[in-house]
Amino acid sequence: MGSITPTSRVLSLLCTLRPAPRDRVTLVSLPSDVLHIILLIIQNADESAERLQLQDWTWSEEVFKGVRLIPISETCRYLREQAMPLIYREVYNWSRADGNVWPTTLWPFIVTATLRHRSIRHPKPIIVSNDMFGSLPMMPSLTKVVLRMDTSIPPGMLEALSLVPHLRILDIQRALLDGPPFHLTHSSFASLETLIICVWKITDITTISAREVNKQSEYRNVVELLHSVKGILTTLTISGDLLSPHFLSLKWPHLLKFVVTEHTPTPYLSVPDLTSHMPALRELSVLFSADLTRTSTELRPPFTLGTLDGRPLSDASPHLHTVVLSNIQPDDFIFAQLPRGLDALHIRATGDIYIPQASLQTTSLGEAPLTSLTVFTVIQHVSCLTELTQLSLMLDHFPTATIIEAIAKACPALRFLELEALGYNRGNVPTDVRDSALIAPLAQLTHLAQLRVSLDFYASEPPDLYVPEMPMFQRGPHESAARWFFFHHPSLQSVAFPWQLWTSWRSFLPLERTVWATYERRFFPLDRPLTPPISFEDSESDNGIEPELIPESF
Repeated sequence: MGSITPTSRVLSLLCTLRPAPRDRVTLVSLPSDVLHIILLIIQNADESAERLQLQDWTWSEEVFKGVRLIPISETCRYLREQAMPLIYREVYNWSRADGNVWPTTLWPFIVTATLRHRSIRHPKPIIVSNDMFGSLPMMPSLTKVVLRMDTSIPPGMLEALSLVPHLRILDIQRALLDGPPFHLTHSSFASLETLIICVWKITDITTISAREVNKQSEYRNVVELLHSVKGILTTLTISGDLLSPHFLSLKWPHLLKFVVTEHTPTPYLSVPDLTSHMPALRELSVLFSADLTRTSTELRPPFTLGTLDGRPLSDASPHLHTVVLSNIQPDDFIFAQLPRGLDALHIRATGDIYIPQASLQTTSLGEAPLTSLTVFTVIQHVSCLTELTQLSLMLDHFPTATIIEAIAKACPALRFLELEALGYNRGNVPTDVRDSALIAPLAQLTHLAQLRVSLDFYASEPPDLYVPEMPMFQRGPHESAARWFFFHHPSLQSVAFPWQLWTSWRSFLPLERTVWATYERRFFPLDRPLTPPISFEDSESDNGIEPELIPESF
């Protein structure tokens, strides 16, 4: 018998509630707000499972949620009227490969439109016609447009998008910008709040772009687009490949969140220079990665993000409270330029994905995680951030009690801590989280509420750590470790472990995403005593085989 889905739970509930015939409850008789909630549950049911079935995560957005409501909409006119706004809230042009436009009767319902040149459902290219993008300004509810194309943006498309009256989000993650010049005005994109322009999805992860990009035309068009929206944007995500010195002259009075991804700009632009005209900035992410398609050593991490004797970032951005950095030097000047009142600091290690499929099996994609030595240099820098409550560190090894103890001394006010290991380091002895040497340093973080940590778990655990009265939990080392953390750390409310460490590293794409298995305290009964640590031999692993476990008793 299959697992119970959210959809089947709702329908089962409706079927089991059987009052007298005169008072029978049906979907039609429900209040409209209750019916709306039920339709939303059915629409979103098992979306994550459907995404997992799509092998190519580059196209994982191709999940037409509205299809689940079509059978209900065909039962009667009232339910069709209620379901139609949800069915056609998100539309995709893969079903219109000939370039025909959606019927005008659907235009009032469309909130998000995704335009592509290719689909996993159709081997042939999809036509993105002038009529298709020309109709977008006439859709009164349209607030988000996503472009996933393999060619330059067609002439007139960006101009048409700039006229969409309520467009708030423009997401360009798979389109070339080196075509004819854009003709935008200062009144273009009047409602735009979020702009995303990234490069890496221009090509499939398995191939390099089929043609050379005209960088001069690309820089010209990017600057023209940014110039037209600089006065209104609140969120900007842009590839470092698209940044040129012209960016430094643009002023961003309302920008709250700035994210730079992928390769470093050429010529190189430092972080203080990039943010020098962002007075309202609150969140900054600089996620530069290696360029493995080029041989220059200057394009390999670790990178230097700050400037010697440069001004603090708070001088230009006094409201900055969250910073995310990737592949940095442990003695980077940027640490001295971070605001002393910073609330959150996340140190990542991002790999390059402009590489052939064969290279995915290599041990490194150009990341620069913190080593067992450099991590303590970074922790020393972080100790100056006296108001820090969130900290993330990407390590090249599993975290140790010594590292946790150093963090506890440097950042006693932490409420969120993430210690992630980059890949499976098989030289480590499997972790027994019940070891007091690992638990004791965490106890010093008396305010810690959320913990994310990479650990190399035992393959099994004593039976009494299993919670049989809670069938929603599966027996395994993750659950056992979570229960032990909760038992010994009263303030901890959730604990998470990377899902990849239980399967295989890099099994999910895109590569910068980590899938965490999260456990919450409220689901764990802690009224039973826990067993002492189990013993094990300090044997080294061989060819990826787990070391033998020697339990005291079962």
